[in-house]
Amino acid sequence: MMRFVNPLPLVQDMARSVAFYRAALGLELAEDHGDFVRFDGGFALHEEKSYLRQAFQDTPEPGAGQDRVALYFETDDLDAAFARAAPLAGVIHGIRKQAWGGRVFRLRDPDGHIVEVGEA
Repeated sequence: MMRFVNPLPLVQDMARSVAFYRAALGLELAEDHGDFVRFDGGFALHEEKSYLRQAFQDTPEPGAGQDRVALYFETDDLDAAFARAAPLAGVIHGIRKQAWGGRVFRLRDPDGHIVEVGEA
């Protein structure tokens, strides 16, 4: 079963963005991995340069203004999800272990948006 987790805004200055969401919206940190943070309730931020390096390591980095939001889903069977989705979309990369230890794949939906799928 696939479930939508959250949009994943990419930010240039993590400390500034965390401070904003804590002060302006009262959000509390649930996880802080330096270049990736998740707040209570599931909202998350990813540091832009780090994300683009992970997502596009085998291809040129997109230009300014492109690819700055990813839609993040989780599934219990990542291999089956990749096998189902890969023929239907533009694959950015196959299943790959990330710095935080989880495995993900990334692809593009029909309109070119980044869709990231990780294991639950």
